[in-house]
Amino acid sequence: MRNKILEPLTESQREAVTHVEGPLLVVAGPGSGKTRVITHRIAYLLDLGVPPQHILGITFTNKAANEMAERVGRLVPRHGVWLGTFHKFCVRVLRRYGERIGVDPNFVIYDTKDRTDLIRSVMEDLRIDRASLDPRRVESIISRAKNENCMPKAFAKRADNDLVARIYERYQERLLELGALDFDDLLLQTARLLSDDEEVRAALDQHFAFIMVDEYQDTNAVQYQIVRLLSRDVPNLCVTGDPDQSIYGWRGANIRNILRFEKDYPSCRIVRLEENFRSTSSILEVADRLIANNTLRKEKRLRSTRPPGAPVRLRAFETELEEAAAIAQEIRQQVRSGQRSYADFAIFCRVSALTRTLENALRHAGVPYQILSGVAFYERAEIKDVLAYLRLLINPRDDLSFQRAIKSPPRGVGDTTLQRLAQVARAHGLGLLEAIPLLLDSGQVRGKAATSLKRFGELVGEWQKEVDGPVAPLIRRVIVESGYASWVEGTDRGQDRLENIEELITAAQQFDVESDSGGLAQFIAESALATDLDRWDQDGSTVSVMTLHAAKGLEFPVVYIFGLEDGILPHARCVDSLEQLEEERRLLFVGITRAQEELHLSYARSRAFRGAFALTHPSRFLPELGIAVEELEQEMDRAAWMDRSAARSRGPALPSVGRRRASGRGRQVVSGSSSNGCEFQVGTWVRHPKHGVGRVTQVADAGEFVKVTVRFDKAGTRSFLAPMAPLTPLD
Repeated sequence: MRNKILEPLTESQREAVTHVEGPLLVVAGPGSGKTRVITHRIAYLLDLGVPPQHILGITFTNKAANEMAERVGRLVPRHGVWLGTFHKFCVRVLRRYGERIGVDPNFVIYDTKDRTDLIRSVMEDLRIDRASLDPRRVESIISRAKNENCMPKAFAKRADNDLVARIYERYQERLLELGALDFDDLLLQTARLLSDDEEVRAALDQHFAFIMVDEYQDTNAVQYQIVRLLSRDVPNLCVTGDPDQSIYGWRGANIRNILRFEKDYPSCRIVRLEENFRSTSSILEVADRLIANNTLRKEKRLRSTRPPGAPVRLRAFETELEEAAAIAQEIRQQVRSGQRSYADFAIFCRVSALTRTLENALRHAGVPYQILSGVAFYERAEIKDVLAYLRLLINPRDDLSFQRAIKSPPRGVGDTTLQRLAQVARAHGLGLLEAIPLLLDSGQVRGKAATSLKRFGELVGEWQKEVDGPVAPLIRRVIVESGYASWVEGTDRGQDRLENIEELITAAQQFDVESDSGGLAQFIAESALATDLDRWDQDGSTVSVMTLHAAKGLEFPVVYIFGLEDGILPHARCVDSLEQLEEERRLLFVGITRAQEELHLSYARSRAFRGAFALTHPSRFLPELGIAVEELEQEMDRAAWMDRSAARSRGPALPSVGRRRASGRGRQVVSGSSSNGCEFQVGTWVRHPKHGVGRVTQVADAGEFVKVTVRFDKAGTRSFLAPMAPLTPLD
């Protein structure tokens, strides 16, 4: 058995797998076999006789956890090791021990939309004007505080805004009253449990004698504390990760957690995985040159086990339309020629707002695609409606779910009735569902509203008897008996919405077959923690389009990364911070290293984006790649392009001045004229209304027009088409 485990491993992988006692840091570059190390190490521990219940594997996505479980199963069938995400682990702990810190063991989990709705309700209770304070902004601040392990009282001491502190405190009180936790609470309350209850902490520390944490560079302050508290007495902690792939700082991840691992665990062993089995050497050389410019990292050099392959392409297009069309046509041609399947291709961008033009081009070319950064399946309105019914069966105090379910479909229960119900509920310390009999007995509600409330309460009571049985039949019963199925069929896109509900039932059927313990509560918890990637269709029929953040952990034979312009990548809000700029560079590094065989990079010299049209500047990261830009012969008529550019910028047709004075693309010319007739030459000092004073460094042909490049004291280098240039020469 041991030979089966160790034989396929490289020397460094074997070193990590056979390390048993004490802390271990595995610095694993992209494509270096990190998952293999974790799974083979688990199998190695089991082969040594470690009981499976004493091994804990934690990662960040359900997809990664499922892949690990499958791989371990191939080595050790029916292994019994618990592998899951941080959030799933915390749900498991809080279900068992949460009551010790006041957490309802039947808690429901609120997603981002749910908690924003609850924050709106809290702000109304506190009479805080939403016009002066956006609930979504408040939700983001509270989420950030929780990821930094900051409870309401501590937050109030450091908060810049007293209103947000008041909302945070009342929001937590409301969650407690509703028997609910939000995503961040799953982590925060687990950390609080382990910190405040030494008996539980010590028991879990002893029980999970061997802990493995994947993607350790992505841990935030709360996850860091949980891991530390679980490995205090028995520090057999193995963490794997790569500082060069830390790209989630915007949601609280702290790269310093992995950088200081040796300080936290002085006796730790460090193993570096530098052999890359994924990408060609041409791709890795570009990635290495890029990431070498960062300072917050652990030194390593990737070595490919594959031949050089095709060179990395970097192309410049005149417009985002040409960029998108070229990508779509190339993919179409390769598939039609039989060289590739659509599943071989992935297209990445920095922000999802960029995909609109690309989607149009893909549709025009007849290229099937799927977007992995759009609305997640479990965030669709009809799915949230059905889940609201189901959550109410588990937790009758979940007023948010009650309010959603009672209105879907409409039952003649208006806002006035709900206000009276809420008054009765508050007066008796009950949830809205629980208060229905009291309201009916009071005689405050009559007619259709009273009949509907009574029937709704009776239905919920009948359904609650089935919560410990199979989930799929219960969902069918709920949507039929509630009238939801017939109602939704008559709404806009009714058939599509019914198909989505059928997909939810299919997921429940699979859960009923695969779940060891079953039950509605577990199904709801897993649904709440599901992501878009968990439902990713990899059947070979579509091109995958996603943001660079969503691409983490994936790989494709051919990768396109488009929109590589300053202000997009790096993002405009990140350019003034060295740490954020380094994270943007890591983001591009992650995208590059998803490619196995071919990598295509591109930018547009002009782009219509978020309601504005502007000339762009190539990303400042591109010169660090060490590859030349391909100057393409564009087929689009340049006069037509300029006319379209003028229309898109909502300005008048461009004047005829500023035409090129020499032929030959990219050739430097003598001078160019602005719309007011001003001449520009290299060395001319000019003033810009926004950027101030600068000096012309280049005047070059840009097709039918002249491009003027100016270096400003504060704004750096900027380029303008002469007819559009708001520049005034200085005497």
